[in-house]
Amino acid sequence: MNKAFSLIELLVVISIALLLAGGGFVYINDFSARQKMESTRKEIVSNLRLARNYALTGQRPGGESLNYVEVQVGEDGLMEAWSNEDANEDVGNSYYSVDVSSVGVEISVDPNESLFFKAYEGKMLKKDVGGTLVPFSANEKVEIIIGSSEDVGETKVIEIKSSGMINEK
Repeated sequence: MNKAFSLIELLVVISIALLLAGGGFVYINDFSARQKMESTRKEIVSNLRLARNYALTGQRPGGESLNYVEVQVGEDGLMEAWSNEDANEDVGNSYYSVDVSSVGVEISVDPNESLFFKAYEGKMLKKDVGGTLVPFSANEKVEIIIGSSEDVGETKVIEIKSSGMINEK
C-alpha cells in the first residue's frame, strides 16, 4: 500500500495556505495603517492641548505679555506653535515644532491651517478680512482630518470648538 499524497491533494493544500496568507497580509497592512493614524491623532491632540494650556496660563517663551498662541498644522505633518506672531519681535517666541505624522498618513485642516487660542481664556480666534483676530461665533469649529494614503477607508477627526475644547471623534 502506497502512503503518499497525490498531486491534487498537494495543490489544494497549497492554494488554501496561500489564500489564508493573503488574507493575513491584508489584515496586517490595514492594522498598521490604522495604528499610524491613531498615533498621529494622539500626537496632534496632545500638542493642541499643550498649546491651549500655554494660552490659558499665559506662559510665553519670550517673557512678555501674551495675546494669543498660534498653532499651525501642515499637510506634511509639521506642527508648530508660537506666541504673538509679530515680524518685529525677536526670535524665540516658539513653543514647539514637531513632525506629528507617520509615513502614509495625510492631515488636512478645515477651514485653514492656523489655529489661534486666546490668552488667559483658551477660546478660538480667527482672522477677519482685514487680518484682525476676532472670536469664533458659538457654532464655529475647526476640524483636523487624519486619513491614510493606504486607503483603509477610515478617517480620524479632531474637532476644536469655539470655546477651545478639543473633541476626538
